[in-house]
Amino acid sequence: MLEPVDVSVEGHRKRTMRSVIALCCPVLLVGMIFFLETPQGRAFNEQLFARYYTLGALLMLGFYGAIGLCLVVVGLTLGVIACVRRETPFWLPCLAVVVNVLAPLAVLRYAG
Repeated sequence: MLEPVDVSVEGHRKRTMRSVIALCCPVLLVGMIFFLETPQGRAFNEQLFARYYTLGALLMLGFYGAIGLCLVVVGLTLGVIACVRRETPFWLPCLAVVVNVLAPLAVLRYAG
C-alpha cells in the first residue's frame, strides 16, 4: 500500500491561487455594476423583477446586495488568508487585500 508523501519544503514557492481568486472578486463586482448600467442590464432587471412592483424592487436590492457582499467577503477573506500563508510573490496578497478594500468604496462612490 502506498504511503502519503510530505512534499512541503521550507522555502518552496507557495501557490498564488488564493491571491488570484481574491483579485477576481472586485473585478466581478465592478463588472456587475457596469452591466447593470447598460440597456441590457436594465432589460434584465425589468424582465426579472418589474412584474412584482415594490416587492420586485426589494428583491432586486436584496439580490444584488447579497451578491456584492459575498464578493467582498470572499475577496477579503482569501486575501487575508493569502497574506497569512505568505504566498509568493509577496506583493500579490497585499495587492489583493488593498484592491478588495478599495473596489467596493469605488463602486459606492460611482453609484452615489
